[in-house]
Amino acid sequence: MTIQNPLIQLFAATHSLRLEIGEDDKELIIPGRRGHIYEHGSDKLGVILLEADHSYSSKILLDLRRELITAGLTLRQEAEFESTLLFDPKNVTHAKAAIRAVGAYKTRKKAVLRVLNVKGLEAKKLQADG
Repeated sequence: MTIQNPLIQLFAATHSLRLEIGEDDKELIIPGRRGHIYEHGSDKLGVILLEADHSYSSKILLDLRRELITAGLTLRQEAEFESTLLFDPKNVTHAKAAIRAVGAYKTRKKAVLRVLNVKGLEAKKLQADG
């Protein structure tokens, strides 16, 4: 089964972000340390901020939510340990704020290989022979 979410695929490729299949096996998400980014309709992306460890105060979540609202994202759902905000992926300010807030994981290996290919260098082994 192939999952087609062209908006989030383009967003992830543009910002060199890792893509994963969501828990429901029906959508692609961009995972992060504090939540994930998902496709919300044909022209918007959503940010879900999660507080994984409920043992401390939700000050971090509140600060992130406030920061995203200040950046121009639209609050869709607000709960004690979870928040959902919507944004326009074409807006650079929204995109940077969402990526930073969720702590999205970058794709490092491909990005390094792309740079090496552009410079005409070869990827070298990091492991010693023997």
